[in-house]
Parts: sequence; structure tokens; C-alpha cells
Amino acid sequence: MHSGPDTSRREKTVGLLLSHTAAKSLLSYECISDRLLIARFNCKHVKLTIVVCYAPTNSETRPGDTANKDAFYNQLDDVVSNIPKHDIQLVVGDMNAQLGDDVNTWKPALGCHDNIHKQTWNSPDGKTVNQIDHTLVNRKWRNSLKDVKVYRGADVGGDHNLAITTVRLSLAVLKQQKKQLKFNSSNLSNRDILASFNATIGGKFNILAELDDTSDINEEWANFTDTVNSAAREHLGYRKGKQEEWISSESRDLISRRKRAKPTLGSDYRELNRQTRASLRNDKKSWYSKIADDLESAARSNNMREVYQMKNILIGKTSRRASQIRDVNGNIIKDEAARLERWSEYFNGLLNADEPEETIDFTVFTQAEELNINMDPPVREEVDKALGLLKAKQSSRSRQHHSRNPKRWRRRH
Repeated sequence: MHSGPDTSRREKTVGLLLSHTAAKSLLSYECISDRLLIARFNCKHVKLTIVVCYAPTNSETRPGDTANKDAFYNQLDDVVSNIPKHDIQLVVGDMNAQLGDDVNTWKPALGCHDNIHKQTWNSPDGKTVNQIDHTLVNRKWRNSLKDVKVYRGADVGGDHNLAITTVRLSLAVLKQQKKQLKFNSSNLSNRDILASFNATIGGKFNILAELDDTSDINEEWANFTDTVNSAAREHLGYRKGKQEEWISSESRDLISRRKRAKPTLGSDYRELNRQTRASLRNDKKSWYSKIADDLESAARSNNMREVYQMKNILIGKTSRRASQIRDVNGNIIKDEAARLERWSEYFNGLLNADEPEETIDFTVFTQAEELNINMDPPVREEVDKALGLLKAKQSSRSRQHHSRNPKRWRRRH
């Protein structure tokens, strides 16, 4: 979600990128301006409200004129003051403000990391670095904010570094589940890998067929699964994180080179960033063109299953989006009970409308002339003519089906 001008480049906006789990927990969100976005989430023990902001800089205001800044901070103050007091309140974003180096005064804000893990912005000159991105939390939940750290290795082609905020609630201890690794079965499409994998596990299936009553089935099954898993680890490897299919190998190489050049932030990095963006745009354009060709080919062959598959790939998997429910005055309702009451009020007004003041006199309408329709039973010639027209309009898929089953078609007719 983003708040700001609806353009393809998404410039001068604030946004919030959610995981699938976070998207399901989203209760409401409001795009306040191109500098402010607020979202509320349903957590296990408490509600979480996040305010994403982008503060104006001195270069965006005239010397001595602070009206732009004052308007932004007044609006931010109004947004924060309307957040429910029992929520965890996080204000994150580019504040365009420095705190100084007074550790005694700003110790909670400056943190305990080295400077390289606190500097969030890199100047275009490649020399100046500052800490201007911050995370604010309300005092009630201050102990739940465990850490804020900058990770310089994350490269997104911008002058800001990735700052990760770790928030942990002390209300309950959740048992962490062990991450299950999956084998990369797509490598079996390679004939060489498939042959080596089959050679490694060859003959192991015969063990299951040679079992008798005296054999320990659990021991034999454990040996068999160990052999298959070891062969899969050796030849297939583990599946990596999901990667976009439309990104070409050339673009991935440019991304890797740009990432290695990021620490310098010199002319080489800017040139690689320009080449990477251009290559990604071309990759996405080519991918869309290929999907469109496949969809058109599937539609021509009347393969509706593939048509819907291509359509789902283009639009992505749809997920339930939180609706912004407003009252009669246009204000967003954040309380769940008030939302239900608003729905009841809406349907009562929709379904229990007042009776119309004027009634319609249907006697003024003249009766239509009766149509001369032959209601006699059809004759054989009319049936043959109708079947001929029906057969001429059949789809290519239906004609192929009838041609493969001519006896069945004649029997039915």
C-alpha cells in the first residue's frame, strides 16, 4: 500500500510492504497524505498501529518559512493523538532530522551500536553519512522495542540503508517452530541431474519388495528415507527463497555487481544502478509479452484452464483487503463494535427505504399486440434444420470431441 500520487514510479510517496501473514492481520489503513500513512493490525494480545511518515527537508522550504514543516508536524501530532491509547504505537520513516552526538541526553535514541550500524542515509557525494531515519514507540511499550539496527548489505538502488526494528511482546512466550527445508525438485528437469540422482538411489526400491515377516519395517524404512534424503541433498540441493520468474540472469548479475559496489556509492554504483533499472524494466516488459502470447494461444485453443492460470499469474494471488469503513461524516471507524453498528445502520437505511411519494399508474400503458408464434409440435424438417445450425456453430473443441466419438454422437441423436 502507498500514499501519494498514483504514478508508475511511486515517487514522493510513503508506503508499507506487508507479508502474507501481516496482510491477513490488517484491520484498517488510511492514506492521509503523500507524507503520512497509518495502518492498524490485529496482534495476538494487543493491537499494533504503525504510522509511516516522510518529513520535509530544509531545502523544500523557503529560508525563514517553516509553514510547510509546521503543517506536517501538526498533522502528525493529530494522527498520533487519535490512535487508541492501549495500542502499540510505532512511528517509522524518514524524519530528515539529526539528534546530535550527546550520548547522555539521547542515549535511548542513539542506541548502542557502532556508527556503521546507525547511519541510515548516504549523501550523493559518497562521503557524508547521517542518521535521519528513526523509529518511535510509545513509552508504555518501550521495553518491547528490542533493537533498531542498520543493515548496509541490503541494496534497493537508493541512498538510504535498510533499518530493521525488532519488536517483541513479553506477554507470552511462543515456541519457535523449526524451519522445514525443502529440496529443489525443479532440478530434476535437468537430465544429467536426474540420471545421477536415479543412479544414487538405484536399487533401493527393491528393498521394500524383498521385505518379509522377520524384517523390521521401521528400520528398513529409515534406511530407505536416509538414502533418498542424502541423494537429494547431494544432487538437488535445498530450495531457495522465492525468486521472481521474470528477472533474467543478466539482471541478477547486474544486481550482484551493484550490491558489491554499494559501499563506495561512487560513479560506478550510480551507473550500475541505472543499468539495473533499465534491465529490470526490459525483463518485465518481455515477461508480460510472453504471458500475453501464451494467454492468447490458450484462448484460441479454447483451453480455459490455462487461460485462468495465465490470468492469475498476471494479476497475482488476490488476498482479503481490509476495508475502510466510514461514518456518516466521512471519518474512518477503527473500533470493531462501531463498525458492526455502522453496517447495521447502513443496511437499515438501504432496505427500509421510505415509500415513494408518487405512485405509477400502470393503466396508462397499452397492451402489446399478441405475437404470431406457431405453438404446434415441431416437425422432422424443423428439427433437422435446427441441428444443422447448431452443428455449424459448434466450437472447434466440441467438433474434435464428436469426431473422436462418432458412434456415441449418432446414438445420442
